[in-house]
Amino acid sequence: MADDPGYEFGYINVLTNEANKDKDYIVVNTAGVNGRLRFCDGDRKLVYKFDLKNYPEAMLTFNVVQNYILEYSLDNKTWTVVADYSKIGEWTKNGDNAASYTISAAEVGAGDELYVRLRNTTPDMGWGGSITSFSIRYVKNN
Repeated sequence: MADDPGYEFGYINVLTNEANKDKDYIVVNTAGVNGRLRFCDGDRKLVYKFDLKNYPEAMLTFNVVQNYILEYSLDNKTWTVVADYSKIGEWTKNGDNAASYTISAAEVGAGDELYVRLRNTTPDMGWGGSITSFSIRYVKNN
């Protein structure tokens, strides 16, 4: 399918900072923001919605840092954890733990929509989950 040389791929990279280039994807936003990233200190959260009709066979990659919980949902109600930094490393305020996680819409069984949520591993502390950008790789012609 997508590995067929007859396929053309699209690629979109979206910065997630005060320039607000990610606004069309946001459905819930209590996160803070600065010139470099969006951050979910305390009990703040950020939820993105991806309309997969626009992105066939989407591969979504999220660039996160700090004390993050990254999750996806097919219905914006039931969430599946992709990564929980509290199970990977020690709480940090140094920002030296940048990581990228990719969600394949096909592999998670997504239909027309996929939601991705970012939260804080330790809501009673600052330095919560932060996101610097995300990208969407998809099949342009199938």
